[in-house]
Amino acid sequence: MSSPAVCSWCAFWADAPRRAGARAVARAGLLLASLALAVGCNPAPPTVNAGASAPSPSAVVQALRAHLAARRYGQMSELILAEQASAVVRYLMAMDDFLTANAQLREFIAARISDADAHMLDFSHLAGNMDIFSPYVAIVSEHVEGDVATVAYTIDQRLPVRHARLLRVNGTWRYDPGAGYEPEIIPAVAEMAQGFRRTLAELKSGKLDPEALRGNSQRLFDEVRIRIQPGLKMMPTRAAPAQTAP
Repeated sequence: MSSPAVCSWCAFWADAPRRAGARAVARAGLLLASLALAVGCNPAPPTVNAGASAPSPSAVVQALRAHLAARRYGQMSELILAEQASAVVRYLMAMDDFLTANAQLREFIAARISDADAHMLDFSHLAGNMDIFSPYVAIVSEHVEGDVATVAYTIDQRLPVRHARLLRVNGTWRYDPGAGYEPEIIPAVAEMAQGFRRTLAELKSGKLDPEALRGNSQRLFDEVRIRIQPGLKMMPTRAAPAQTAP
């Protein structure tokens, strides 16, 4: 999706050996129920439909979040710019599947190996890089100028304030996600979700012995990484910025 989200994949793996060695128990992540990206602190949004007067830009953002929480993907598409709606919805579906597979694996590891190892493999923080679809979004303000609107919001009450752009199309506000939703990420995320499921299946079958992995965080981490490596290799890469000659 956005550049910070892509960078988080690399940062997670670069930092993991230190975390595995220290066996530090990270702060508890999102509960499985919130992997559907619940609305959080915002009040229940109004229903958006063609027959009513055009909802405000803020109401459209809240409605998009409510549709995602209920997995009403078709209704989400109606509130996103048509040329980008499919890519955004497919990305959100892939991320939901990825986070669910990760949560199921962590649940097994917590029960059969250790809580610390389950936290070490917690990817739920990536949901915080999903723009208006992140958990715990709070609307700060909106500004409308002609057929362009900007909705300011925070994620988890943290600065900086972020901004979502909406365009008025045929009298209805539609979310403009910009260029951050990269279609190449979708199959990579789907493949990594399969890697989590393969790991879980092998743990349940005994092909990977949970007893042998208890107390060996680095080996557990390596086993998971091997199984999601195909998806990691599929992640789009960015060329380094050109260096300016002195």
